[in-house]
Amino acid sequence: MKHIGIWVISGISVLYIAIIFFLRGSDAWRLLTTGDLNELGDFLAGFFTPLAFGWLIYGYLLQSSELSLQRKELELTRAQLGKQTELLQEQVTADYQDSIPHLTIRIMNPDEWWSGRCRCRVENKGGPAKDIKLLNLNESSAVEMELNSLARDQFFNFTVFETSSPIRHEARFSSDRSERFHQIWEFAKGKCQEITKGPERLDEDREGLPIYE
Repeated sequence: MKHIGIWVISGISVLYIAIIFFLRGSDAWRLLTTGDLNELGDFLAGFFTPLAFGWLIYGYLLQSSELSLQRKELELTRAQLGKQTELLQEQVTADYQDSIPHLTIRIMNPDEWWSGRCRCRVENKGGPAKDIKLLNLNESSAVEMELNSLARDQFFNFTVFETSSPIRHEARFSSDRSERFHQIWEFAKGKCQEITKGPERLDEDREGLPIYE
């Protein structure tokens, strides 16, 4: 449409110039040039007014088309920025989740539960854990083990002495962001079930209090 418009308006302009050259050899042109110059100026102004108006319309349409294209480009840019923002937010969320320590537990002697001793291995599958405390919730949250830190894929072992009733142990720890988390497991007959659904935030006002009783 843009190229068609420029060809059309250029063709009309060429036609106007051709008409002027054609009129130069006519009696009407000699009459205009031998008369008052004001009359010649008025004639040329009136003659070229439609052409000037045509160029004005073409410029307006061209500018409108360019503004429409710019508006579409801005919309595409805004949409792209929105997608980039979403991806960035997802990446930030993923990085945050990956930075949270996540302790997993595995019973080393599941077939020997009848002996009353359950040997367990706790491994960190998340970000670095700090200030780790392992509590026995059946004994008024007695501290059974303390570790300064536990990096990703590191582990520690401990023993649960089973009784006739289920036993609950809680691990409390901090992340690199100094956020407090905890996880609780219940042991019964050589099996372990996590009561919490992964690491859960631990509020400061709940620190040291029995939980899930």
